[in-house]
Amino acid sequence: DGQPITAAPAVAMDSAANRWVFFGTGRFFNRQDATNQLTAADQESFYGIKEPMTTDPVTHAKSFTWAAVAPAKLLDVSDAVVYEGGTTVDGVAGVADFGKLKQAVQDDAGWLLDFATAGERNLGQATILGDILTFTTYMPSLDACRFEGESYLYALYYGTGTAYTQSVIGLGTRTVTQQDGTQAHEVLKTRLLGRGVAITPNIHTGREQGSKAYVQSSTGEILEIHQLNPSVVKSGKASWEEWWDNGSTPQE
Repeated sequence: DGQPITAAPAVAMDSAANRWVFFGTGRFFNRQDATNQLTAADQESFYGIKEPMTTDPVTHAKSFTWAAVAPAKLLDVSDAVVYEGGTTVDGVAGVADFGKLKQAVQDDAGWLLDFATAGERNLGQATILGDILTFTTYMPSLDACRFEGESYLYALYYGTGTAYTQSVIGLGTRTVTQQDGTQAHEVLKTRLLGRGVAITPNIHTGREQGSKAYVQSSTGEILEIHQLNPSVVKSGKASWEEWWDNGSTPQE
C-alpha cells in the first residue's frame, strides 16, 4: 500500500514485559524511487508496535496472539512537540503533557510517525539503547546536477515515538511559558546530517555521559553525534581509570 519496508526491524522489551517492534518504510533502489513524489498513498512512516498479547483470566499468564495491528490502533504522533520537562506537549489530540502521552500510547497498540518532509524515507535498521530509539532517513535530490540528497538523524523516546522530556540531540527555538513563568524550549527529535546516504547508526558508550551515535555517509564521512541518553546505558564502570578516580585500588 505504498509503504515498502527495506530494513529489518529492531526489537526491545519494556518494564511491563511488552515486546516492541520498530521499523520504518521507504526504499531507494533506482532513480525512479528518487523522483517518486509524496502523495497521500506514498507517505512514508516509522512505527513502534507492541506485539499483541492475551492474558489468561485464571493464571494471568501472558501469551502472544500474533494478531494483525491496524494503523487505527496506533497513536499518531506525527505532529507531537515535546517541551523541556514534559509539562507541555502539543500536536496530539487529548494530550497535554508527557505523562498523558505515555499513557495514551499504553492504551493503544503503539505509535506511528509520518515523515514530514516530501520524499523522506527510512532505509536502515534502527538502534535502541536505554530509552532512545535512533535511526536515519534519507531524502533524495531531484536536481539532476546534484546526485546525492540529504540524510537526517532521529532520536526518539521508544515508548512514545516523540522527543524525550530533556535534550538528547539538542533544543529548538520554539518555547512555551510554564506555570512558574520560565520558558521551556522544544526538545528536538531530529537533526540534519548533511549530504549523502546514511543508513544504520552505531551506538557507542564510553566514559562520557550518555552515548555517541556514529553514522557513515555515502560521501565517506563518518559523523559523530553525542546523545544525552536519559536511561541507564552502562552496566558498570567503563575503564580502570573510573575505579581509580572513585578511590578504589586497581587490580592486576
